[in-house]
Amino acid sequence: MNRRSLFFTESDDAQPDFQGGTGGVEGETKASDGSSIDVISGLIESSLLKYTNIENWDGTFTVNEIHKGNTESTTYFVKKDKSYTSESVTPESVELADIPLKTLTQKDKVRWYSDPTCNDQISEKVSISGNTAVYARYIPCTVTFETQDVSKVEPQEVEYGETAAKPVDPTREGHTFEDWYTDEACTKVYDFDTAVKEDITLYAKWTKNKYTVTFQPNGGSTIESQKVAYGEKAAEPTAPVREGYTFDGWYTDETCTQAYDFNASVTENMTLYARWTENTYTVTFQSNGGSETQPQ
Repeated sequence: MNRRSLFFTESDDAQPDFQGGTGGVEGETKASDGSSIDVISGLIESSLLKYTNIENWDGTFTVNEIHKGNTESTTYFVKKDKSYTSESVTPESVELADIPLKTLTQKDKVRWYSDPTCNDQISEKVSISGNTAVYARYIPCTVTFETQDVSKVEPQEVEYGETAAKPVDPTREGHTFEDWYTDEACTKVYDFDTAVKEDITLYAKWTKNKYTVTFQPNGGSTIESQKVAYGEKAAEPTAPVREGYTFDGWYTDETCTQAYDFNASVTENMTLYARWTENTYTVTFQSNGGSETQPQ
């Protein structure tokens, strides 16, 4: 019978001093104090026992867990000498799914690599030859920022369980940025203190700016100003009145040379000016039989 479970586990009891073993039942080795030490498939965790005859071990297998900028390493001894157990088997490869992890508890979120820079990914197994090391880290989560195609915000790669950094507020012409939301309808504000555990998309909520359109009557009756949202149109008011003058329309400049088009979109605060034409009147003189007088 070949026992294919890969790793030694032990309670938090005092660590015995392994002296080479005294035999025992199949799959067991005795520590110097007589307790049974289960050395399975030729791998045993080095931090659990002190070895006085370490030269009898064939190599090491080190698991490095990288998380939050720190690395926790666990080293296992690889065993070939069959005198240590009745059925010791030196593993030629290890299933990644079988490797116990101490820091990275969400194993389904872990990727494995053969190099410390985590460039060369391992898919299912790792071959053991001499002193072998593997590196594990959480799959980074991607946080995408949707701004409605304006003021691009770069996505962020966030380590599983960490928090995303709130980016600088984006900008959009004629709008005010409110916040980042978890849904397209922008009903749920995102909390940047939340641990990221999956890919997410955050949506920018915008409010249209409102601009003031002021009407300068230039001596005519008062016209109330209007608040108009960006991109909307001002409503043409009822024409003002001025005694002795005829109203000629609204203009964008004080000298009244550029007529305003009320079909135009409002994009800023503005003042419109009333232009007036002075009325002229005819004065007729009735001579009542006298000499005729020309009207004025």
